Amino acid sequence: MLRQAGKRFELYVSPDILAEVSEKLVERAGYTKAAVSRFTSSIEAVTHSVQPQEKINAIAADPDDDRILECAVEAQAHLVVSNDPHLYTFKQYRDIRIVRPHELEGILPDEDAAVAA
Repeated sequence: MLRQAGKRFELYVSPDILAEVSEKLVERAGYTKAAVSRFTSSIEAVTHSVQPQEKINAIAADPDDDRILECAVEAQAHLVVSNDPHLYTFKQYRDIRIVRPHELEGILPDEDAAVAA
């Protein structure tokens, strides 16, 4: 599924996001470092990596979530998809819309629809 999304959309990640995901998968979910390394490699294979230049301090309740906003701003993203309650409270950050995964159905064009450039 991630590979298919990477073909239809431009997906972005930052080293800070991958580091946090890796840490949580090992410490909280109990995955081995080897399994997490394979997982992050699969993410890197279908995403563009950006190194955010701007530090954002918008989410006092969970400053780690600011890394998502930094990545989105650096990538000039149009959309952030997340179930994170801290991010979702914004619904929009600057010109970047923040939605939950189940909301994508009404936002994204049908896979079979023709898109004019």
